[in-house]
Formats: sequence, structure tokens, C-alpha cells
Amino acid sequence: MYRNLIDAIAQQTSKNYFGAICDPVFESARFYTFDNIGECFDYDEAQEIGSDEVDSIEHYLLAAQSGNSLLSPITAILRSISPSFNSQGKVIFFGSWGMGTDEIAWFIRYLNNRSTSLNYMQENDLSEIEVDALNDAFTKELNR
Repeated sequence: MYRNLIDAIAQQTSKNYFGAICDPVFESARFYTFDNIGECFDYDEAQEIGSDEVDSIEHYLLAAQSGNSLLSPITAILRSISPSFNSQGKVIFFGSWGMGTDEIAWFIRYLNNRSTSLNYMQENDLSEIEVDALNDAFTKELNR
């Protein structure tokens, strides 16, 4: 259901950034677009898309009471659409509200091509060493 939704709503965005923002344990995902992402996700700058469809999916998730993390499946879907976005100069992102710049940068690097991720890091004055510090934690989560 998420794959179909992401494919459909990804085509609707004309903004520079498209992706998912989840709860801190990645059990639910909502989709947003931004003109720009700075040091953190700014709710006032976010435009949610596909909310009715997400509500429907969340109904099924609550009924199943799975408690499973959506981190790996959602990142796989987002990663599959990033080449077309990157070719248009757009960025795919993933994260949760309250993430820091380095955490956002890690996912942008994971999901997008190198030049796209380097641009984000440069715009936010981050080094690859700072982003690399999160490799073990996020790779372990993705492989769960």
C-alpha cells in the first residue's frame, strides 16, 4: 500500500524535497514536501500530501497491531524513486520529527546520489565525518 501511495503522490510534488517523516520508532509514516530543509524539519514549512490515503493505511496498521518498524521498507521505496528526483535537482528525505541535521544528512546521503547529499551537507556546514558517525546505528536499524 505504501509503494502505491508513494508512487502516486511523488508525482504530485513540484517542491524541491519529498519524503516521509515518521514517529520516533518508525511505526507510522506521513509524507511531506518542502521548498527547503535546513537544520531540522520545520512543521510550519512542511506541506503534507496524501494524508487521507495515509489515514487509511494507518487504520490497517492499527488493526494488525504489528508494531513493526517502517524504516527499512519505506527507505527502500524512497531509494527506488530518488534517481528520477535527483535528475530533476530534487531531494528525497526520510526521518522523524526532532532529528538533527546530521541525522537528516545521513538519510539524504543514503537515499540520494552523492552530489545531492554533498550539497545538503555543504549547505548545513556538515562534514562527512559527522555524518559517518551515524553509520553503525542507522545501518543496524535498517538491517533489523
